[in-house]
Amino acid sequence: MSQDFELDDFNMINMKAKHVLEALHEFEKEELVRGELIHKRTGLAPIEINEAIKALAKSLLVDIPDSLKNSKPYHFYAVEITDFGRQVLEKYGNILFSSSIGGFGYSICRTLRFAIAAKPL
Repeated sequence: MSQDFELDDFNMINMKAKHVLEALHEFEKEELVRGELIHKRTGLAPIEINEAIKALAKSLLVDIPDSLKNSKPYHFYAVEITDFGRQVLEKYGNILFSSSIGGFGYSICRTLRFAIAAKPL
């Protein structure tokens, strides 16, 4: 799985998504977390949480088990951080999210993409 992970797909994730991922990391493995709880942990607005979850799911860092259900105002019923999401956050979290306001710098992404490809998580 880590060989397929390219940081170019992850380069547009902002600090709000990092905040959501870190909040999800605090829960037990395979524990489903509802939007209201993410809001309480992060203080983010529902629209910000929806955008963060969408980006994190696209990057395979979170899973939305029942994607057909939702709990308004959220576009999902519950989410969980994937094992891959935990590994990425634990190993690269500080580097992944310590870049410019607009996203990760290209050189950081390129360097980490090669590091991930060379060394499995």
